[in-house]
Amino acid sequence: MVERRESTTGGRVTVVSSVPSGKQLAAQHIEAERASPKTSTHARPPEQGDQLHRAPTDILAGGVLRPPTDQEHRL
Repeated sequence: MVERRESTTGGRVTVVSSVPSGKQLAAQHIEAERASPKTSTHARPPEQGDQLHRAPTDILAGGVLRPPTDQEHRL
């Protein structure tokens, strides 16, 4: 997926770069990651898809991921 060669500038530098098949594989992976949530939500009824899209925003807006307070630690 990558090729390794000595630098033309000298020194002890090795240059590593993607070969075309490596770039293609990376692009396919990125596209699959982007499509994954869309695929799972499109297979559901519209109201469930809307809920799945809203959930992360609601969680972040509600402070669910904030550190617990001292009082919450004691519970």
